[in-house]
Amino acid sequence: MPAPRQAIIDVEFFLRELSKMTDDGKNLRRLVDDPETAQNFLRWLEDLGKRLVEKKVKTAQIRKSLERIRRIYLGMLKGKKRDQEIVAEVKMLATIFAYDAGRHPEQLKELYQIIRWVIDRVKTPEDFIVLKQLMEGIVAFHRFYGGRE
Repeated sequence: MPAPRQAIIDVEFFLRELSKMTDDGKNLRRLVDDPETAQNFLRWLEDLGKRLVEKKVKTAQIRKSLERIRRIYLGMLKGKKRDQEIVAEVKMLATIFAYDAGRHPEQLKELYQIIRWVIDRVKTPEDFIVLKQLMEGIVAFHRFYGGRE
């Protein structure tokens, strides 16, 4: 009997939708500033969270990334870093996401591609806050739809 197929996340679809909501990635803040776009973003996050559950992604695999993002956010709130330092630190998160995706490619490769798209478009601390909200939403909906350890 063949092994069951892993669920597939249509990365191109998710990125196309994200691109539409953000003016081709030029306006990440629109995801949370514009009420209609925020509603569409909420649905997008919910769908992605469901897909991650279908792929058997473990909560710990994505919570760990959220914790890294939150550490940068807390440092930002303390005001000890300049905007450019914050953005540079966010850019370097891509290496950690890539490592995690390399360790668990069946579960995390598609998520890495989506997160990397957002990281590549972070230009300001305000954009970084959108990345944080995106990760929080992914983790929340993943958990809501049955994501487990």
